[in-house]
Amino acid sequence: MPKNVTPTMRAHLDEETTRLAAIWRITRKDGAQFFFTDHDRDIVFGGDTYRADAGFEHTAIRSDAGFAVDNLDLVGVFAEGGIVEDEVRAGLFDGAEIAISFVNWQDPEGHGEIRLRRGTLGETRLTPQGYFHAELRGLSQPLAQNTLQLYGPDCRADLGDARCRFPLWPGVVARGTAYAAGQFVRASNPAGGTFAQDFDDRIYECTTAGTTHATVQPTYEVTVENTTTDGTAVFTARDGFSRAAEVALVDNDRELDADAALDAYADGWFDEGLLVFESGANAGAAYEVKHWTRATRRLELWSAARLPLEVGDRFRVSPGCHKRVIEDCRDKFRIQGSLLFAEGNAVNFRGEPYMPGSVAEAPA
Repeated sequence: MPKNVTPTMRAHLDEETTRLAAIWRITRKDGAQFFFTDHDRDIVFGGDTYRADAGFEHTAIRSDAGFAVDNLDLVGVFAEGGIVEDEVRAGLFDGAEIAISFVNWQDPEGHGEIRLRRGTLGETRLTPQGYFHAELRGLSQPLAQNTLQLYGPDCRADLGDARCRFPLWPGVVARGTAYAAGQFVRASNPAGGTFAQDFDDRIYECTTAGTTHATVQPTYEVTVENTTTDGTAVFTARDGFSRAAEVALVDNDRELDADAALDAYADGWFDEGLLVFESGANAGAAYEVKHWTRATRRLELWSAARLPLEVGDRFRVSPGCHKRVIEDCRDKFRIQGSLLFAEGNAVNFRGEPYMPGSVAEAPA
């Protein structure tokens, strides 16, 4: 990171005594921001207040010209209104972006900042004494990881991602936006819904290209195959694959029973699928489903919920993909009447299922 400093800061550094304090800004993936300083009182800089009461400090910083990970750890204590233990254990700070700078604590705005480090939070260790160590991973960290793709019979895409292209959870329809035939959106009735249940388990395919109305969203049809005209674009209702439900019973931190919204789905339909909580302590957290049992409406998760589950917690759950080109891409994930997915999604299979190789012989 360039260490450009203002002339005023340069002059201050040349003085016999400096008045420098470290400040750091943490931005989580959900957009929440936290501001801290190692000074003995709060520092206001750039319109943000960097707190001094959270007890943060950092280790010495080591850099080199190679691609080794820079050596820097942050040490902090949990504080009300700051970083709390439950959120760290829940993984909300995993991969959070962090920026560290020096400022003149006496006149931060007038002197500007010396940018020290920018990166993401890596491994976080909690201690019985009530504080934590957080590793800072620099911008060179991704260069130390293997980012190449290997050929193989298994699909390398995840269901619904940019490579798979299946409209598992498309974006919300936007105002005054041009849509091409074959694009999918979500639309809530009335407009502005935030929970999965507000979208009536429907997705909408643009079947006549056009531009949506600039300001007013019409009421979207929820009957499958019915159309809605939005501006000059026409959208056809399709049955969505993600389903909205609520927790009806908590068995333990890995098993929960859903309400009647999932009654129509056979055993195993959601196996390897994704469950995303939309309310409750785990709101925003996603878990992979290990097994779905229809008779008891039980969803078993591969990993335990990081925070307590409660009856009434809302979530959406998607069916699992076992990455088989015939059983999954072609047969399971097809949308009746769709311009692109009426025959499934095998065209977007990101593997080589028929590549030559050894095949196990069937037993005699």
